[in-house]
Amino acid sequence: MKLFHRFAIALPLVSFAACELPGPAKPSETRPGRPEISRSILVEAAFELALGSLWVTEFKDAPGCASHALRLAVEPGYRLPAACIDNDRNDGAQISTFHKATRPVVQDGQRVWKRVGEGPNNQGRWCASFIQWLVAGVETRFEGYESALPVTRFAVQLYESAPACIRRPASDVPEPGWVAIWRYDAKPESGHTELVVRGYRDDAGLVRVDLVGGNTTGRIEGFDGDASTAGMALPQGVRAKRGLDPRRFGGGTLIGYVDPFARLEECTSQNGSVPR
Repeated sequence: MKLFHRFAIALPLVSFAACELPGPAKPSETRPGRPEISRSILVEAAFELALGSLWVTEFKDAPGCASHALRLAVEPGYRLPAACIDNDRNDGAQISTFHKATRPVVQDGQRVWKRVGEGPNNQGRWCASFIQWLVAGVETRFEGYESALPVTRFAVQLYESAPACIRRPASDVPEPGWVAIWRYDAKPESGHTELVVRGYRDDAGLVRVDLVGGNTTGRIEGFDGDASTAGMALPQGVRAKRGLDPRRFGGGTLIGYVDPFARLEECTSQNGSVPR
């Protein structure tokens, strides 16, 4: 994929304006009814959105912090002052954008639009809302396309509510565009989720993954070989990672993957509707 190599390092190429949903579909991207769009094109569109969000960071709503956050978005190696970092705050403007993602669902036989963050405590942990925002952006770009990914902001529920046709076993080598989901050992009803950029086997035959996800920390591996920034810790936000063993992540165990960009005909029931 054209964008794949751009996730190898977290390049600071974006501003917060990149968090807006894309505009109406271009004429060449519009299809009547259920469009015939290749999976690779859908995944590429999701990667574009994810790449444009890599420097979203949770920061305190305090005097001067917004300007520091903007510098973090555009200056390689810029360190956000500790006084502006707030890893427990999950209701910043950019985070709210993810919670406000709106996707179609079928309720009582009717197709309606549902906001991902609806309901109580709708400003909580946002890793699944980030995934939903990516999928909503793809659905917006390609008019008529709808993913079979269930609409929920909870990571474990994202897997458990998914139709069998888009679930993938934890033992698989994941494909780009799959969504990895972990269940926390200490709190089984909760978990974490990230988008797979690449899955592969290392020299020892173990599965490794490159990921991009929200509500997570990370470390810079260096900008264009600049060793001065290598290993610098990043505060909570949208981060890219590479070479991880997917079986364990942040105190959780991988329960499986879902493929939000699976071919919809694989998920079509006898009456022609996509199961939700």
